Amino acid sequence: MEILADMLDAKLKDYFAEAEENQKALRSKRTVYDIQKKEVMTKFGLGLIPEDVYTVTRKNLDEQIDEIGAEITTLEKQSSNQVIDTRNAILISCQLADYWKEGTYETKQNIQDLVFPDGLHWDRESDNYRTTTENEALRVFRLFSSGYKKGNAQKRTNPSICPWL
Repeated sequence: MEILADMLDAKLKDYFAEAEENQKALRSKRTVYDIQKKEVMTKFGLGLIPEDVYTVTRKNLDEQIDEIGAEITTLEKQSSNQVIDTRNAILISCQLADYWKEGTYETKQNIQDLVFPDGLHWDRESDNYRTTTENEALRVFRLFSSGYKKGNAQKRTNPSICPWL
């Protein structure tokens, strides 16, 4: 599981690199607005601008700063949950068979909808079930897992937490 988690973490870090760049840009923009806000407050305090101009300008700057703060908070939450979400997704997917065995009818329907988003279809020609799409996360796990099994079967010494990985 650790190898799969590390591989997924690496891929997700690439994905979230853009979010980090966006955070930096937003912080820079917020700094500019903070400086402008201080300048407006100073000019008003010195009597260089009238109160109505100060009020409107300060209100606009405060709104911009609040919007940027909300965007930064959203991006930070997404990035900070990445490792936890990756590991939880792997652990849950590894336990799907147990959930299936012990689950109620409703639980089994939920698992089937999760694994096969478009449902299962009976193929009379092959006498087997088919699906048109599969869960994207499980597809990625399968790709990593098959590549790992093919390339590292000889090197593998520790048993995986998830037997099909």
